[in-house]
Amino acid sequence: MEQHLRLLEKIKEVRKKKGYSQEEFAKELGISKVTYNRIENGKTNLFLDRFFQILQILGTEIVSDLGGSNRHEKDEIEKLEKEQEQLQKSIKEKELLINLLIEKYERLMEEKSKEEK
Repeated sequence: MEQHLRLLEKIKEVRKKKGYSQEEFAKELGISKVTYNRIENGKTNLFLDRFFQILQILGTEIVSDLGGSNRHEKDEIEKLEKEQEQLQKSIKEKELLINLLIEKYERLMEEKSKEEK
């Protein structure tokens, strides 16, 4: 529990350091200020998908600066950083696929339009 509270405190610290108000940061996350406030204050669970979203915006210094005091904590930090990298890679691959599909759709529509003329 103590580590969870340290993590929330670190998120708050880095958010402020990067110049985000709670309202601005909540908007970046696509949630209400009230919901974000409840997360940051430990009144609502911070789920893994939201945590990765926060890491994407604020950076990995949130976990790396916690300086895990034992090997298990350091392993967990490394695991989270690898998962974040994999998620970012997956997102980029999906964005590329979507862009390719959009281009193909646009070409097909263009060809169809030419055929109708």
